Amino acid sequence: MAATDLAAQKIDSALNVLATKFPEEKIYIHYDKEYYVVGETIWFKAYLYSNGLPSSLSNNFYLQLIDIKGNVISSKQYPVNSATVKGNIDLPDSLKQGYYYIKALTPAMLNSYENIIYSKSIFIFNPLSKQLSKSTAVSKNFPIAVQFFPESGNLVAGILTTIAFKAIDSLGRPVNISGVIKMEDGTNITSFRSFHDGIGRTQFRPKEGKKYIAIVDGDTRPNIYPLPVVQSSGINLKVEEEKGGKEFSLTRGENEKNNFNELLLVAQINNSIVYEKTISFEQFLSVKGHLLTDSLPAGILHFTVFNSDGIPLAERLTFVNNDETKNNESIVVIKKGTGAREENIFEINFSDSLQRSCSVAITDFMPAPFTEKENIMSKLLLTDNLKGYIFNPGYYFEKQNDSVLIALDNVMLTHGWSRFNWSKILSDQFPEKKYTDAYLINISGMVNTPKDNRPVEGGILNILLSTEDSALYTYDIVVNESGFFLIDSLIIVGKTKIYYT
Repeated sequence: MAATDLAAQKIDSALNVLATKFPEEKIYIHYDKEYYVVGETIWFKAYLYSNGLPSSLSNNFYLQLIDIKGNVISSKQYPVNSATVKGNIDLPDSLKQGYYYIKALTPAMLNSYENIIYSKSIFIFNPLSKQLSKSTAVSKNFPIAVQFFPESGNLVAGILTTIAFKAIDSLGRPVNISGVIKMEDGTNITSFRSFHDGIGRTQFRPKEGKKYIAIVDGDTRPNIYPLPVVQSSGINLKVEEEKGGKEFSLTRGENEKNNFNELLLVAQINNSIVYEKTISFEQFLSVKGHLLTDSLPAGILHFTVFNSDGIPLAERLTFVNNDETKNNESIVVIKKGTGAREENIFEINFSDSLQRSCSVAITDFMPAPFTEKENIMSKLLLTDNLKGYIFNPGYYFEKQNDSVLIALDNVMLTHGWSRFNWSKILSDQFPEKKYTDAYLINISGMVNTPKDNRPVEGGILNILLSTEDSALYTYDIVVNESGFFLIDSLIIVGKTKIYYT
């Protein structure tokens, strides 16, 4: 059996363990507004998602409102019902104006290979504040941060390589830049300019033993940033869009090329392998191939190149979107009235065959002061699957034109490798599951006689539950011969009173 076959078996096994024993659960929360005022209530509905479907992994949902110093303002626990959670957070009048964070998690998220905890910043206004929080100001003296990312991981001598870049300010917000790449001796190589939200790309052919710098245009003086060190040997993986799929090309450097005669290319989405092929270069330095993606689910497709020992050499992320998540829903205005207390009627239509859970927020219109947007597609398919912060992720799903597709691919180039560590999972270093997830709520106890406090020997306990929304629930519970009773699998939200006879 070839060495690449053994490596493939090991990779298949490791990804199968990830997919079956450590499935990822993700959270999207729909809020009734984009920002709030102290004293208001945040109404929300959360959706739990795993491997492209509503998640059945968790029974409990935990949520906190936290200030920028990490102090917990509110902490709540909710039952999960059909992969959804409904709830609210009351905002105290005493809150200072500024940004706060909503963090949410489930036991399944804590038991996954990497703990992906939901976090979102929310701005809360306080009318008594005279100005915005100081945290919103950007220091003019703080230089922008610029990072450069060679496609598939490394700059390899002699290989024409795409190199992407990302520029941010002191608060992590995008900054559009332009500049040139030069050798340290001052030789001009190529120019570059941001394409969208501080992210862009350029390409050049690095030379062995040379050092490269990027000079970014500035108001007073240019800023200089070193590029990654050029590797004397190695491979490069390039992926480009084509009709119905992806075209990939693997190129090895001239130096020590015999170390890369035979490689293994694996493509996986949601930890499931969709393509696997042994790449034999023979006498060539470059090999091309094609992968059809029209039948794949929407999400991030990971291409990884391994050597015969199963060591990852290069990786490239790319996005697949076949629009299978879109349906023909519609909102129809039946009656429109813009005057005071006038009636408005809307009708929401779904396909008859569509299983659905939805939420609708109706609020007074206010021009949003914040340009950053997020939606369920960007949250579950993009930001939850990448390392680092992505500004305005909803932009990449509003339209499907060439400009948006290029911008989205630039995001893929600038957000690193897989969330999991290949070396750990290939050596069977998986985490221990530490957290349990009890199913809903159980109420149990003992019934004793009032005179001598001895257990009642059998009978029926009549219980009435009165919830804070005035709903009433009655139960007739059998008491056993030892006086013990149990009510299991209750869904209780908020304060509830219990009456018994």
